[in-house]
Amino acid sequence: MRVVSVVRRRFGIGVLVEYGFVVVVEYGFVVVVVTERRADELDVVGAQLRIDGGVDPCALERGDCLLELLGQQLGAIALERESVERLPAPDSANQGVAIHNATIIDAVAAKANSATAILVGASAAQAAVSFVAVGLPAIGPELRRAFALSLPELGAVLTASLFGSGLALLAAGVAVDRFGPRAAMLVGTPLASGGLVAASLVSSKPLLFGALVVSGIGSAVVPVAGTGALFQAFPASRRGWALGVRQMAVPLGGTVAAVTLPLLDAVGGVRLPLLVAAAAVASSGIAFAAVSSSEVVPRRPTARAFRRILAAPGMLRLLAVASLYILVLQALLTFAVPSIRAAGFSRLSASIAFAVINVTAMGARLVWGRIADLSGGTRRSRTLTEIGLVAAGGGLGFAVSLHTAAPVVTAAAILFAFGAMGWNAIVYVSAGERTTPELASRSVALALTVVFLVSAVSTPLLGALANRAGWSVFWLVTVGLALAGAGIAGTLADTRGTD
Repeated sequence: MRVVSVVRRRFGIGVLVEYGFVVVVEYGFVVVVVTERRADELDVVGAQLRIDGGVDPCALERGDCLLELLGQQLGAIALERESVERLPAPDSANQGVAIHNATIIDAVAAKANSATAILVGASAAQAAVSFVAVGLPAIGPELRRAFALSLPELGAVLTASLFGSGLALLAAGVAVDRFGPRAAMLVGTPLASGGLVAASLVSSKPLLFGALVVSGIGSAVVPVAGTGALFQAFPASRRGWALGVRQMAVPLGGTVAAVTLPLLDAVGGVRLPLLVAAAAVASSGIAFAAVSSSEVVPRRPTARAFRRILAAPGMLRLLAVASLYILVLQALLTFAVPSIRAAGFSRLSASIAFAVINVTAMGARLVWGRIADLSGGTRRSRTLTEIGLVAAGGGLGFAVSLHTAAPVVTAAAILFAFGAMGWNAIVYVSAGERTTPELASRSVALALTVVFLVSAVSTPLLGALANRAGWSVFWLVTVGLALAGAGIAGTLADTRGTD
């Protein structure tokens, strides 16, 4: 570890951990200690600052990685710069060690910039994948004409990428844990973009479906590697926000695709959108790989890894919450427009409502992620409970609004979406934090798999419910699902996010 800088502040005693650095506040000064290890392997537990600017190091090895102020510690260990030999060691805790190489503060800025680059890269890669997985229905009629698809065949083609990702998410989690985000992205990206290129060249329905499945298999690494890289780059106190930004890229990619894919089809037919999507996936994936870490979390024996993940405290209940909330999300995203049109509103009113749902989804993931980061990242479960309550209230308001006026429908859709669309990142962060670091990516992959599979299976069932029971009952059922999820989330203990 290295002391970087000491500055006068007006605050009292405290300890902060940010971007892998230890910030110790005491006696009116702040000292930033740059560690030589990952943030979850810190061995710094305290430092006593002297009013003359010297530092009395009181570092003590702590296996639980907790930070405490130990000013009363009698023994002392010299702070390292390049090695212990280059620094004078204090005779006792009452003698100071001069602060060395203040220019090392540049390392702090470099680390922060690296975290920002990783966040931008992960978000761009996710948006590119969503450009296909979420946005392809924008040219569904054109695909149907070009390949002579029946409605069931069109549905299969439009979900082929998601199906492939669902098959490969667990394997992607193993790859990220074992080889790191960069290596996993460098393998998955060519597969994802190559599948899209193949889809643009084939002329038969089975080959189109198969190529999109292959693309989805390669794309499965993107959400897992993105989460793994952000876990390494951001401390627990900012992780929810960072994952919220990354998750915001999902509706963003779909929104961009809804505008651009029809234009590309008008210029070059259905093959041009697929080629452009392949280029976007390839370029963003390589860029993300370039900025992501090549480090691998030190591995312990991981026999029966997924059994260990499922046995982690609260994991099964967390997955139950995710399963209930994805039902609510799918109901809103898939059936909001049909229910609005069935209530007698115009196509324009339905389109406006759908647009505000997607825009609200982007903002909700940022806001709820920031809320989940409060108290040092220890209120994930409470935030999930609050999200479910907001979604339930929004669902009830949306059901009532269908019997009123168009502006009321739009306002109710905003409230509903703010709850129903804002939980994803928090579930994934919680899944990663409930297990050991070497299993974090696999834990996230398991949560993603549950979400993908429940989403795929539930959509036809939700449609059948609407056909049989009507829209009023349909939306009241979603209210019940949201309340059930909030109730289960309320039983989860708040975890202390590990850095």
